[in-house]
Amino acid sequence: ADDHAALFARLRLRRLLEEHWWKVEFVDVRIEGIEGDRVRVGRPVEIRVSLAHPGLPRRELALQALMGRADHGGLERVQTHPFEPLGAGDGEEASTWKLGIVPAQSGAFAVGLRVVPSRLPAADPLHPLVKWL
Repeated sequence: ADDHAALFARLRLRRLLEEHWWKVEFVDVRIEGIEGDRVRVGRPVEIRVSLAHPGLPRRELALQALMGRADHGGLERVQTHPFEPLGAGDGEEASTWKLGIVPAQSGAFAVGLRVVPSRLPAADPLHPLVKWL
């Protein structure tokens, strides 16, 4: 019986995501701690992102920054950094998230932001339930 309850809960979550995922969008991105387009080694950088997600509770989302060294036309040593939601509650319309980073290396780096479902198994980067900025 417990296996069935878990299965039905997962199916409800999947339906919720499929019904509302298309409405998830990046509303605003603010970066503090950069000078022009340069980041200084050892100086904190904070990224704040506002998301709209009508019909989806914040707990169903995970916001991540993917960072890697930009070399030879591609990315190397990509790392995933999770954002933390700001504020109390579990808003079903919008939320704001924060990530603090202190760069430890110099060089050319690229950053991508993505929203993924928080309670589904890790998705392929090209899966339809991933939103990129």
